[in-house]
Amino acid sequence: MLERAKEQVGASVLKETWFDGGFTGSENLAKVPVLLGLEARYKISDGWVEEVRYPREGSGIRTPEEQIERLYGDRYKEGWYWPGASLEYKMRCLVRAGECEAVAMHFRNAYIARSKREPKAVLDEYHQRNNCEGVNGHVKEHYALEVGLNVVGTRAITRHVLWTLIAEHVVAMVRLQHGVTGNLLSTTHIH
Repeated sequence: MLERAKEQVGASVLKETWFDGGFTGSENLAKVPVLLGLEARYKISDGWVEEVRYPREGSGIRTPEEQIERLYGDRYKEGWYWPGASLEYKMRCLVRAGECEAVAMHFRNAYIARSKREPKAVLDEYHQRNNCEGVNGHVKEHYALEVGLNVVGTRAITRHVLWTLIAEHVVAMVRLQHGVTGNLLSTTHIH
């Protein structure tokens, strides 16, 4: 879905995405920044380890970056292997090869560290998703977009949804012109 959206709106427009708790698995946390170049915003789940590390053979531990180096080095026979490659290249190759865990932890560790430094900023960014979901829920419920579409076909559905959103914006603009700043999308008393 994100690949299609990025193709349609362009890389200069789609720069970040928000996940809810069900989508913060290693595969998504690795693929979204590495393959799509998007900054991911998400809620930090309870129980997440603050700085994930990997055991070494013998004593000591590895950082995710060191683990990425090791995993990449283990694939020296692959056609895409290139000595001296950048970390970004190594992550991209590993993710395409299905090795997402260490790459995801590279990004997750950085996100958790930023959350510790700037908890309010990270939470405010994540809450933008909640605001969007609230508007989406309102539109679905009040305009019955999930059960009340009386049209068939992608073009007709797209046209119906666009007209619905235009109507929502007109209501909001009229309210703003009259000094009303709350409940801009409420259509309760409009007949």
